[in-house]
Amino acid sequence: MNPYPKVLVVADSAIRRAGNSGWTMYNLFQGWPPDRLAQIYWEQDPPDNSLCGRSWKLSLDDIPLDRLLRRALRVLGAGNVHGPNVIVLRDSDFGGPGCRNWGTRAKAHLKQAARAWMDWRASFRLNQRLLEWAREFHPDVIYCLSRPFRPIRLQNRLADELGVPMLPHVMDDFMSQMYRNNWLENGPRQALKRSVGGQVRRCPFALAISPAMAAEYTRRFGKPFFPLMNCVDVPTSWMEPPAENGETPLSIAYVGGLHLGRFESLVETAAVVKNLRGEGMRVEIVAYELGDDQEQRAALERTGTVKLAGPLPGQEALRLQCLQKASVLLHLDALYGHAAMYSRLSLSTKLPFYLAAGRAILARAAAGSAPIDYLAEHQAAVTVTDPSPERLQDALQMLLTNQDLRHRLGWSAWLLARARHDASGQRERFRLLLTAAAERRLPGPELA
Repeated sequence: MNPYPKVLVVADSAIRRAGNSGWTMYNLFQGWPPDRLAQIYWEQDPPDNSLCGRSWKLSLDDIPLDRLLRRALRVLGAGNVHGPNVIVLRDSDFGGPGCRNWGTRAKAHLKQAARAWMDWRASFRLNQRLLEWAREFHPDVIYCLSRPFRPIRLQNRLADELGVPMLPHVMDDFMSQMYRNNWLENGPRQALKRSVGGQVRRCPFALAISPAMAAEYTRRFGKPFFPLMNCVDVPTSWMEPPAENGETPLSIAYVGGLHLGRFESLVETAAVVKNLRGEGMRVEIVAYELGDDQEQRAALERTGTVKLAGPLPGQEALRLQCLQKASVLLHLDALYGHAAMYSRLSLSTKLPFYLAAGRAILARAAAGSAPIDYLAEHQAAVTVTDPSPERLQDALQMLLTNQDLRHRLGWSAWLLARARHDASGQRERFRLLLTAAAERRLPGPELA
C-alpha cells in the first residue's frame, strides 16, 4: 500500500512559494509524489509542478451569477471586486471613526451587504468536465483551505460526488467574523453557518492554524481539531548573533503585508524608532515583502527610519540568512477592532521563519491573541499588548540595549522552532493526518 494517500487540494491559493496559504501548503507537501497530488485553485498563478502533478484553474466564468452581481456592486460604488476574497470592513469604509454622515455609513453598509449576498448566491459551480477530471484522478481525500461560501460549497459538493472524506484546514476565524456588520447580512451569515457545519460533518476531524484555534474550534463544533502550522527546515544548531561593533546600526526586521491594521502599527513603530534615534541610539527598521500599495510604501519611506528592502529570497536557507542579520524581528497584528477579532486565532506564516532564525522577537498584538499567547508561553518574545506608543518604546529600548536578553530570547525561539515547526517532523505528521482522514478515522494521540 502506498504510504502517501492521493490528495485533491481545493484552495484559492496555488501550492507555490508565494502568499501565506501558498507557502504553507508548499512547505507541508514537500516530498509528496507529484502523481498523488492534484489541485483545484482560482488565483492567477499555477501550482509548482514539481510538487503537484495535476491542476485545474477555476475562473469567474465558473460563477454563473457573478457578472450580474458585480454590475450591481459597481452601482453601489464598490469598484472592482476580484474573486472570492475575504472582506474585512474598516473604519475608513464608514468615513472614519465617529463619522456622522449617515449617507456615507449607509452606503458602506449596503456595499458590504451586497458583497455578502454575492458570496452567498454566486458560488462556484461543479461542472461535468471538472467532475470527470476529479474522478479520473480518483483521490483518497480532499484537503481544503476553508474560506467563505464559494469554495466551501464546491468542496462539499466534490466530497459528495466523489464519495471521499475531506480534511479542512482553517487559517483564520472567518466563521465568527464574516457578515456581522448589520442585519442585512443575516441571510449570508446563517447560510455560512450551515455550509461550515456541513463541511465539519463530512470530516472525521479537521486542522487549525494554531493551538488556540484548535482548542476553541474543538469546543465550538464538538469535533477534534488538530493544530498544524507552517513548517521550516530549522537549522540543526543555533547561530549566535554576530558581535556588535557600535558603528553598524542595530536592525529591526519586519516581514509581511500591511493589511489588518499592520500598516498603522508599523508607522507607530517607525515613530518610536525615530524617538530612540533622537536619544542617540543607532537603529533602523528593514521591511520586506510589504505588498504593492504605493501610498503605504511612500508613507513608510517618509518616516526616515524604515528601509524598504523588497522581497526575501525564494530559497528558504537564504531567507533565514536575511533574518539572522537582524538584531530584533518584529511581529505585528491588529491591536483592536474588527481586524483584531478576525486575526486573533491565526498564527502568521512568517512566525515559524522568525523562530527558526533564532533571533529575539518583539510581538505587538491584541491581548489574548494566538501569537501573543503562543510566544509568551514559550518565552520566545517580548510581547506588547498595550496600544500606547510609550509601552512599545519601553519594550524596544529594553530589547535593543540588552544583548543578553536578545540572546536568551533567540535561543528560546530556536528551541520552539525545533520542537514545533521543524519540517521533517511536521511533514510526516501531516502525512499521517491525511492518511487517517482518508481512512475516515481519528489519528492517534501522538499526533495531537
